[in-house]
Amino acid sequence: MRKIKFRIWNGSDMKYPTNLQVYNNLELHTGYAKDYDDKGNLIPRNIFKCVLMQFTGLTAKNDIDIYEGDVLELPNGTIGIVEWFECGFVLRLKNETVWQNLLFNVANHYSVVGNIYERQN
Repeated sequence: MRKIKFRIWNGSDMKYPTNLQVYNNLELHTGYAKDYDDKGNLIPRNIFKCVLMQFTGLTAKNDIDIYEGDVLELPNGTIGIVEWFECGFVLRLKNETVWQNLLFNVANHYSVVGNIYERQN
């Protein structure tokens, strides 16, 4: 059975929570994160949209866990983005439609080179 893990993009940093309710002063609340000070007080008007991404249960060729939104690269330079599509995780090649292979068929051939939030190209 695969381990269920998530990560959160808060607009500036990628967070890897062990508890989805509270992580380093961030509280996940219906797709938004609230920011708290060190004493647990809500910082007014500091609520921002966050993105929750699920771990695929797979590890890339470079021994990095693969999450939704990761950018993967083949040795020949082919780039793809990990997405959930209908019934499983797939690799959508850059500037193309969803690739026909499910991610678990090809993950061990690719290396994680970033994610869609922290990688610009």
